[in-house]
Amino acid sequence: MGCVSLEFQTGNLSAALGDFTRATPMAPSPIAYFWLGRTFEGRQDLRSALPAYGAAVRMAPEFAMARDRTNFLRGKFQNGNSAAAFDCSGEITIMALPQAAATPVAPDERLVDPECCQACGGPLRVRFAAVRDAQTRAVFSILECARCGLGHTAPRPKDLAKYYRGYHGGRHGMTASYCARRRLRILRQVAAGAPGHLLDIGCGDGTFLLAAHAAGWSVVGTEMNTGPARQAGLEVYPNISDMHSRAPFDAITLWHTFEHLTGLRATLEDIRRLLSANGVLIIAVPNAGGLQAGIFGSQWFHLDVPRHLYHFTRSALVNLLQSEGFLPSREWHQEFEYDLLGWSQSALNLLAPGRPNLFFDLLRGFQPPIGKLASAAAWLSGALLMALTILLVPVGTLIRRGGTLIISARPHGRSVE
Repeated sequence: MGCVSLEFQTGNLSAALGDFTRATPMAPSPIAYFWLGRTFEGRQDLRSALPAYGAAVRMAPEFAMARDRTNFLRGKFQNGNSAAAFDCSGEITIMALPQAAATPVAPDERLVDPECCQACGGPLRVRFAAVRDAQTRAVFSILECARCGLGHTAPRPKDLAKYYRGYHGGRHGMTASYCARRRLRILRQVAAGAPGHLLDIGCGDGTFLLAAHAAGWSVVGTEMNTGPARQAGLEVYPNISDMHSRAPFDAITLWHTFEHLTGLRATLEDIRRLLSANGVLIIAVPNAGGLQAGIFGSQWFHLDVPRHLYHFTRSALVNLLQSEGFLPSREWHQEFEYDLLGWSQSALNLLAPGRPNLFFDLLRGFQPPIGKLASAAAWLSGALLMALTILLVPVGTLIRRGGTLIISARPHGRSVE
């Protein structure tokens, strides 16, 4: 157990934070560092900053606030081109308790998120103080906008590449063709006229694009790992910016891609420019306001931090689309295999937290380093929980709180001819 006091005097904010990190005898959880940074960097009033920091740290299981004693002389930030300066003095003492069996994000790997919501500019509050990445065992937090409800993964790693190792390929397993047919059916329901020019942002291995091409669409996609889709003979590029010379598009789809992207507003602005006069946008995301998300909380399978940078409720997505000039037209509240796995794997993670997402890995053809007996037990328990939870999928759909939310929209002022 370690204890450190941070005494700050009139001076530079970044210097004070640096002194704190160097003085800490026992490296604390990234949650504590993150909240210290968030508390001071974005606040105009230091008197309101410290209580918010104390409340946040007390929510984290790894830490307890031992003493929060401050004596402010002048507590307002000064505007300037350099790091924010402050004129105050005080002391904070933090007691570090034993760490959980998890790997914190390395300090030089973190990027502290802005103080406000990236969709509406509203204030952020802690929704989940600690959510563990099943692949790397790193721990993150999820902050929620108090105004629109959009969740933000925090801290956001500067380089996400290592969190995607082993992520691509086989994610739909035996349900891939069924999934592609369902998505093609949705596209047909909202597209104007005959098949046209389709862009799939985040196309994965290209299964949906292949199905759309077979149905008469001219297709192109984007994907950070272009290899699998290109090997299937598809035209795929790594960036949305590569698509401007190929516009306009009659339909643009993002099937469980939007939550992975860093710039939500910039992406929607690009999409508006890429769409044809009667073009349609389709976005599918995990529903953070759904029934299973509410039941499982921080153990919900589809949180998938830090790859999912954002966590959408219906109101958050609709408000964001409208603010960027899109008019939502239709909604769907289920993708069957996504929803069923959300119920079954989340329940397994809650009951057996030692090996998270094991059943999902087996379903997509991955063989974790476990024995045959453990593998058979995972198959059996996963199949049993699927059978027990399958009826919950239509329940979530009927009450419009499924595990998946799909919305189609058109730029405001455009209509189907």
